[in-house]
Parts: sequence; C-alpha cells; structure tokens
Amino acid sequence: MTNSLQGNLLVASLANEGTVMARTVLLVLQHSDEGTYGVILNRPAKPEMREIWKKITGDPAIAQPRLALGGTKGGPVIALHHSEFHSEFNVEGNLHLSRSADNLKHLARERNQLFKIFLGIVEWKPGELEEQIEFGRWYVTESDNRDILGDVELLWEESICECGDQLWRELLGRSSLEFNGELN
Repeated sequence: MTNSLQGNLLVASLANEGTVMARTVLLVLQHSDEGTYGVILNRPAKPEMREIWKKITGDPAIAQPRLALGGTKGGPVIALHHSEFHSEFNVEGNLHLSRSADNLKHLARERNQLFKIFLGIVEWKPGELEEQIEFGRWYVTESDNRDILGDVELLWEESICECGDQLWRELLGRSSLEFNGELN
C-alpha cells in the first residue's frame, strides 16, 4: 500500500446523514492491504459504559477519564495518549495507543498524563474505505493531537469547515485563501 491513511482524520460528509456515522470524525489507527481500523473521536460514551472503566481498573480511587464510544464494532478498550513508555503502538508522531489493562491503569494513575479511552472501533475490509472516500462519504485531513485528546464537542463542525477550505483551494488552484475586504 503506497498511501497509508494511518494517523489522518476522516470527516463524515453529508452523504453520511441518516447513518450511524453522521457528523463523526474518525482517527485512522491502522491502514494496510489487510484492512483499516479507526475510532470515532466525537461520540461520548453513555453513562452505563462508565462501568466498564471501573471493571478495567478495579480501583475506585482512579479518576474517570474521558470516555468515548470508539466505534460500531464492539471490541477492544483502547487509550490514545502521549506516553512513549506505555505505548503498544505508535499511531503517528507522539500519539500512541495502548490496550492492555496494565497500561490503562498506569496511564490513569499518572496525574499529568493526557489520554482518552475509546470503547470499540470502526473496521473496514480491504478497499472498502477507499471506495467510501471515492464515493464522497469521507473527507481526509491531517490530524493534530489537540483535536484527538482535547475537547471534541465541536470537532465535526471545525473539521468540516477545514475540509471546505481545502476543497475551495483545490478547485481554485490556490495554496491559500486570503480575505480581501475590498471585494465585499
């Protein structure tokens, strides 16, 4: 595979309205000839899912982290974080993934560690994501850690605007869009 999407964001286009992926922003965790895996960044976990975190840590003194519903496919509980020491997989740059209970507990005990827990994943078969992108279901944009681990309440709105700017630049053949007050 020549152009891996690993570490990029997928921003749901309006073609996803009415589906479970409507207004979502996903982080591509792994993209290869064998398939693609990602997590939804902007779906908070339901209150009953917080019980899963208590079972993982087994320690009521550990604070509740930011919990997100990572995807439509049940499965692993994973953490995204910046700790190289607790890393089981490097997603991109200084963004790491962990899924072992020990690493999740260690991350939770470190008071200054910024991390987020995801329950479940999104999975695509080989070629399936590429078809959806070609069909216009997803916009692809670069990620930054602020968007991933920070406040994601307006992530879709901010990301769709960024993708709109990219689309206009491509259509106009420009590297940037500059505001010119004299034209208004």
